[in-house]
Amino acid sequence: MRIDVAKFKIINVYKHPRSRFTPTAIPTFPHPSLYVGDFNCQHVNRGYNKTSPDGKNLDSWEISNNLRLLYDPKETSSFFSHRWNVGTNPDLAFASPGQDSRLPERRVLGKFARSQHRLSLITPPKLKVRKHSDPVKRWNFRKADWKRFCLLTAESFERLPPPDTSNIERAYQDFCESLLSAAKQCIPRGGRMNYVPCWYKECETLYPLSRQLKIPKIWRRALIVVIRTRPKKPPEDPKSYRPYLCCVSPLKSSKDSSTLVSNQ
Repeated sequence: MRIDVAKFKIINVYKHPRSRFTPTAIPTFPHPSLYVGDFNCQHVNRGYNKTSPDGKNLDSWEISNNLRLLYDPKETSSFFSHRWNVGTNPDLAFASPGQDSRLPERRVLGKFARSQHRLSLITPPKLKVRKHSDPVKRWNFRKADWKRFCLLTAESFERLPPPDTSNIERAYQDFCESLLSAAKQCIPRGGRMNYVPCWYKECETLYPLSRQLKIPKIWRRALIVVIRTRPKKPPEDPKSYRPYLCCVSPLKSSKDSSTLVSNQ
């Protein structure tokens, strides 16, 4: 079963444990797409004790279609058998990677009522990810004044003792001190405790503008909100949109302008 949400394609898969899985059993779709469901394909890389032919075929299908498995061995198993008192992972999720190679994040939740399966929460990759760095000053070579650095080093080298001096260690120490002195004057140093990779000046300008768009609180209560443009309203005005509070709402027409907003 396939559901389209905006340009995102979600494919729900179920394979009976007694049926055979072939690499051509599931139709392929262009990016972005997400394949989720009960695959029932055993493989040692997914927490099983053995690898079945279906598990090998599933790996071949993943590689041939350039997909990525959303699986973390540290997570709880997606299925717990009360009969055998063991946990397995028949419920899997595969995503198509984009140009930036970022993948959705999958997290296994608690048990579902009257079922041996556990719920899985799949969220899109975060647009802005902060990382913590060590409190150490670093040289910012992008903002260095290399012309002045060349002039200062050339002037300091003229004051150094001749290379045939008897005290080699003293000459080497003077050489290093002259380089370090010129670097401190021409290359700025500093460190950011919190930084965002690939964050540049245009992002600094656009991010505050995006924060100014006020989203009603009722919109934030939905896990996924499908927003459609109101008829005869300018698309750049936030008041031109209305929410559809539902988990998945397929588009009725290709003319609908839709956007996904995740509650993060």
